[in-house]
Amino acid sequence: MPVGVDLSGTAVTQPAQGSGSFPTVNRTITLNARRTYQYDFGGTLAVTGTDGAPQTLPLGSIARCRFLSLRVTGGEVRLRLTTPDGATQILPITGTFLLDNPNEGSQVTAVTLAADSAGVTIEYIAAGDAA
Repeated sequence: MPVGVDLSGTAVTQPAQGSGSFPTVNRTITLNARRTYQYDFGGTLAVTGTDGAPQTLPLGSIARCRFLSLRVTGGEVRLRLTTPDGATQILPITGTFLLDNPNEGSQVTAVTLAADSAGVTIEYIAAGDAA
């Protein structure tokens, strides 16, 4: 049965103060979208180990991850994302991370996490399709 992913809200920047010469300017991106995929998976995961060794993020039946949302607490993780062209990108994440790639060919095929300190936890939601 297909699952829906709903994005809602906005990302807004707002200068701390303005003046007549330099008025405040807000920048806004609307995040509203609705996507449908075959599978979703998620939960809470303690990133084990303190040696930086990668730990695979469980994705259930998802082979092509098109949506990934992470919230990291207790430290930093290095998120490793692999794409169909074989490229692996490593990103340090200490807060919230959101990836929304609905187009064919832009999906993620593998996700691992690594930490250098104990006590790092992530909450995550992933959605995508089977191979």
